[in-house]
Amino acid sequence: MSDNLISFDDEISTPPAPVPTTESVRRPRAGAFKTEDSVEPEPEPEQPVTTSTETERKKNRRFGFPFGKKRESKDLPEINNSSAMPSSSQFMSSSDEYAAYLQRSALEDFAEEENMGFLYVAGTDIAGRRVIVLTPAYLPAKKMNMDRLLLYMIHKMDSIVSHEYAVVYVHSSYSSANRPPFGFLRKAYRILARKYKKNLKALYMIHPSGWVTTTMALLRPFTSPKFWQKMKTFSEIADVYKYIPRDQMRLPAVVHRKEEPIFGAALEDVLDRPDHVDLEVPVVVDKAVRYLRSHEAHKIQGIFRLSGSSLQIQQLQKEFDKGEDVKLELVTDVHIVAGLLKQYLRELPEPLVPFEFYDILIEAHAAATSKEQLVRQMLAIVADFPPVNRAVLAVLLDLIVYIAANSAENKMNSANLSIVFAPNLFRSQRENLQLAVTHAAVVNTLMRYFIDDAPRFLAVLRGEPGPAGPPPRPAAPPSPSKPPPPAPPPNPG
Repeated sequence: MSDNLISFDDEISTPPAPVPTTESVRRPRAGAFKTEDSVEPEPEPEQPVTTSTETERKKNRRFGFPFGKKRESKDLPEINNSSAMPSSSQFMSSSDEYAAYLQRSALEDFAEEENMGFLYVAGTDIAGRRVIVLTPAYLPAKKMNMDRLLLYMIHKMDSIVSHEYAVVYVHSSYSSANRPPFGFLRKAYRILARKYKKNLKALYMIHPSGWVTTTMALLRPFTSPKFWQKMKTFSEIADVYKYIPRDQMRLPAVVHRKEEPIFGAALEDVLDRPDHVDLEVPVVVDKAVRYLRSHEAHKIQGIFRLSGSSLQIQQLQKEFDKGEDVKLELVTDVHIVAGLLKQYLRELPEPLVPFEFYDILIEAHAAATSKEQLVRQMLAIVADFPPVNRAVLAVLLDLIVYIAANSAENKMNSANLSIVFAPNLFRSQRENLQLAVTHAAVVNTLMRYFIDDAPRFLAVLRGEPGPAGPPPRPAAPPSPSKPPPPAPPPNPG
């Protein structure tokens, strides 16, 4: 036989190639079938082979147990499927689950949720039903634990919904940041007991957006007519009080987003709003005065005379007008808050000294022969001011005296302060520039007397017993009585 042929014995003696298994595929050892004339081929890159075990693992990972094929290999790591497996609450009835939530809520401390103010129990409506006020604008839904929110709602509402009740839903200033996830809404609807739906007799919605109005119109054909009979929507707060008395409900500040702003509104209208129930003066005056005192404005040179940033003053004004809870403590420049207070006084439709008393005070100044006589007349006139004007003027005058007392440091004595405040407090209804120039010196004098004799004016403004004037002069002692004249002698005839 030729040398380049392989003999039968050589072929028998050559070991067979290994058979690939499902676990792995082994390549023949290099040179196992090599002959002298053969050329060694290029090594091919090794390809991963998917085994049956890996296939089962991918199926289980893709479909999730128990929908995929059940694992049979014991050497695979176990996967935590607690989220896929039904929880114990899913095997409970809604009434049992509600009872469990109610029991848990009794053990929780909800002080933080109470301070948020997105849910509170008010008084009663005209039908005598308890009222629950919901304000989603105060709900930090993106940061809040939804399970805890449900606990808090059950804790607050359980005793109320056992009887007929009404809900006031305030949609003002609502945004996507206040929107709870759909899963929470579905869970709440499932868990809340039937009495929540059955005993709800009225739903008052304030300031619904266009999107909410459109959604309600689309859902109307698919919902019970009884539900729509319970709902009433309001774009004006005044209409709400036809169903719920004003003294029975305290609406949040954000509800005034579409109402008349604070700046430029009459004092009586501002203080008549629900968010001013506990205030005797407008909120902007209250916060500005507190800020100026806490930041020691009496030590700031040129306070009320120097101006702050007009842009920041306008921004603060917009926030107050929107009904937001303005944090003046974040303002670093005292002159900005001082300018904000002056701006508010300047934009009042009627000044703190009412129009009807302007001419009376001007005439009193012209007729007075002394400062004391004028001050006494001013005291009598101020006593007839409306209560709201007296309250605001008292707070403002007390602040001005606080500033004037430290005039050596702040360079703002009573004369300088009267020049600043007189045009904002005294205005004629005739709006005559020439008249304002003519009376400028007079109103400055009247304002200075307010400051210099502040204790007497404050006593009248606050309705406190105090000196309306200097103590009366002591009466002159009575002259010694003369002895009676002798009786005439009797007439003899």
